[in-house]
Amino acid sequence: MRNIFKSVNIDHSFHLYPLPVIKENKYLIDINSNNSSVLDFFIKCFKYKYLSSPEAGFNSYYKNKKIHIDGKTQVFSFDQTKIMFNFLEIPTDQDKTKVEKINEILSEKVKAVLYRDKSLYSELSKRFEMQKKCKTCQKYGIDSEKINEILSILKRI
Repeated sequence: MRNIFKSVNIDHSFHLYPLPVIKENKYLIDINSNNSSVLDFFIKCFKYKYLSSPEAGFNSYYKNKKIHIDGKTQVFSFDQTKIMFNFLEIPTDQDKTKVEKINEILSEKVKAVLYRDKSLYSELSKRFEMQKKCKTCQKYGIDSEKINEILSILKRI
């Protein structure tokens, strides 16, 4: 699965596309924002595997929006109510439910900043600081450097 994305402006709308480009498996993701920080945020989330691309095939947070004017390339968009970030790796043991709940809480905080109210950033930042200290989060791969990078991008939104 490709996790490196670049942005492109098509008809005054920003999209992401995966690299390397595979002619038979091209697609775009409509970001629905002209804010370069939002683009940077999603690019980093794919890079750090906090989000799965549409080609993974098992995520329900993509809507197949349309076919590009080339007649072949699918254009997806995020269902803002369903998008889920996996800041922690989902285990297969007894901690699975707990880790899924932590990811859900963090995702809701991120979505609040991204889509609703930028002033909630300080609350989001505090939540991540608490999670970085959490033993379960440390056990399942919360990465302080990557999280700090994500937070610095969200702060610019």
